[in-house]
Amino acid sequence: EELFSLPPEVLLAAPAHLSNDGRGAEISVGVMSLRPSREVYEGLLAFVELAAPHLDTGVRSVDQLLQQTFFGRRARWGGFPTWDASGRFLGCGPAPLM
Repeated sequence: EELFSLPPEVLLAAPAHLSNDGRGAEISVGVMSLRPSREVYEGLLAFVELAAPHLDTGVRSVDQLLQQTFFGRRARWGGFPTWDASGRFLGCGPAPLM
């Protein structure tokens, strides 16, 4: 229920984990919530068209690389979300280094 009570400005909700090189964090695409948006859909299609020939998939999966790069360029990252006892969204904690 809390997942659906996020404010409209929250486009993507996903956990982050320490990057393989230990210098930052990466989003985990195994569990995420993406707010439907025609603008994001069209932006993602345009991004894939330009980026696909350059994706190096030797290190990690294509979906992880694609989403990390796309959302990393168009989103402001927040930390862990918090809610009050009644379920009202209070905001996000400090953002991890992405």
